[in-house]
Amino acid sequence: MIKARSPFFIEHEETAAPAVLPRFTCEDTVISGLTIAANGTITNPTVTVGTLHSLEPSSFGTVSVDTVRNVQVLITYNATTHRPPSDTSNEIYCVVQATQPATVAAAHQKNYRVTNHSTTETALISYIAFDGGQEITHYLAASSTVDICVAPVDSTTFGFPTVVGADATYFDLVQGCTTDTLS
Repeated sequence: MIKARSPFFIEHEETAAPAVLPRFTCEDTVISGLTIAANGTITNPTVTVGTLHSLEPSSFGTVSVDTVRNVQVLITYNATTHRPPSDTSNEIYCVVQATQPATVAAAHQKNYRVTNHSTTETALISYIAFDGGQEITHYLAASSTVDICVAPVDSTTFGFPTVVGADATYFDLVQGCTTDTLS
């Protein structure tokens, strides 16, 4: 016990309350560099705060037109600057949008079946032959069918025949070809 007239003094400072770190959110980090290739491969991004854990999905299928995709980036919080995102998880999903470019299919020769359904009239077929160097014009007899091989217009555009006749049709056989019966 120290008496009031004692030459000793006691100094006491109240300790400051501990600093409470903020909860980690997607706004606390910058996610950059995420890209999606035409084949659907996703390039891992970088994060400025926290640690990249994983991506969902891990890849996409190919697309025929440019497509905006959502990728969920799973990030583990940084314990020196933040509290966990929630009381139940040390990680948070942040959604990033990226455009996946279209996969351009190279055009090639295509096989078509041309049918003249008329029993009395001929039909006219016109197309560029499979080798690209010859225009074919052919009169198709009534009630007949022919398979033709059409050259592509350019490296990305498939060719197709022009068919003139009241009851003439053509059908894509969905297969490539290298020869033509009319050329």
